[in-house]
Amino acid sequence: MVIPFHGDCFIHFFFYFQNNAIVTTEYSISSDTLPQSFNDYKIVQLSDLHSKSFGNDQSDLVNRVKKVSPNLIVCTGDLVDADRYDEEPSFLLMDKLVQIAPVYYVTGNHEWWSGEFNSLEDKLNDIGVHVMRNTAKIITNGTDNIHLVGIDDPAEVVNSDGERTILKENIEDAIEEVEKGNNFEILLSHRPEMFSIY
Repeated sequence: MVIPFHGDCFIHFFFYFQNNAIVTTEYSISSDTLPQSFNDYKIVQLSDLHSKSFGNDQSDLVNRVKKVSPNLIVCTGDLVDADRYDEEPSFLLMDKLVQIAPVYYVTGNHEWWSGEFNSLEDKLNDIGVHVMRNTAKIITNGTDNIHLVGIDDPAEVVNSDGERTILKENIEDAIEEVEKGNNFEILLSHRPEMFSIY
């Protein structure tokens, strides 16, 4: 039997896969300012989940995270989808993740576009997620510390010049809380395209 192949079928499959697959990438970071006790410290970053479910009761994604045995979990925005707002899969996931390791979260554009962020923030705090809004936290391992800096996404601004200005202000507000000195810092933000500002 010959099954005809149509280019538009491939495109649909590609977009479905891109929007629904779990993709894992591993990075090893080294720095002269990273304290010795943070060797082998593992951080799982999740981003752009858009209210999706991964397996029964989020089991596929939760099991992937458990397998890594992270010290810390960070979620860098778009936990929900503004166009198809459904917070239940996201809360189910976050509730399970806080049982694995501390979870820190910053907003993406979809949280703001949904118009539901205030409610979302309260519920995340109730679950035990650390919602970072232009703030910094000290992360301790053994007797050593690093700084985690989290900033809001500037999605409420209409143009990119305004977004860049707001982003700079958010970073300045957040790093006011960081101890001066030769400390290792990790920035949590939703927008990789703003790397030059970071």
